Formats: sequence, C-alpha cells, structure tokens
Amino acid sequence: MSSLQCSILKISVTNASNDPTKGAAKPFEAIFVSSKTKNKDEFDPLIVILHGGPQDVSLSHFSKSWAFLSSVGYSLLIVNYRGSLGFGEEALQSLPGKVGSQDVNDVLSAIDHVINLGLASPSKI
Repeated sequence: MSSLQCSILKISVTNASNDPTKGAAKPFEAIFVSSKTKNKDEFDPLIVILHGGPQDVSLSHFSKSWAFLSSVGYSLLIVNYRGSLGFGEEALQSLPGKVGSQDVNDVLSAIDHVINLGLASPSKI
C-alpha cells in the first residue's frame, strides 16, 4: 500500500530515576502509521493500539486492519512499552510489579511524543 507510511519512534523515558532496574531507563519504541495522502496542515484522528500482555509485542509487519484504518483516514500509534518482548531481559524485567502504571505512563508518553513531533493533535485522539 504505497499511500501509507510507517515510522518506528524511539521514546526516551523521563521518569525512571526512582526505579532501580537498568531496563527502566532504556527508551522504548512505538510504531507510527499514517497516510501519505492527507493534507499537510491537517491532522488525521489518532488511534492508539495496545498489544496484549503485559509481556507481548507489536511487530512492524503488514497488518490488514492497520492498513485499512490508515487508508480511511486514521493515524495509528502502536506502543511497545517497557516490558514488551524483544527488547532484552532488563527491559522485560522492568515491568513486574508496575503493570498498570509503567506501561500506562509509557503509552501516555508516546502520545505526548507524537503530539510534540507535530504528527498528531491532542484534540483528535
């Protein structure tokens, strides 16, 4: 689908200073999918997609549902918060005991990140 663009974003952690695990300070990733055909001065509505888990991962592969949503005018933010599989044992071990706080804060940080990059509008999430 040549009308879609996909970026993998590295997001720095800003609130890991009170966490003793090394993995808690490592950046995490999010996949941002959008349409190349939108007007540059307009923002598509943003859908935030969360993987199951807590210890699971969203891959940057072709997804019919992601392609469909983007083709009908939505941007997608797929967050691999700290504790997701595939980012090393330290990152994986940063989540136990913090499910529902660390992962949620990472999702909120990812949303702030795409807003700050000018990829999304806070009024269209």
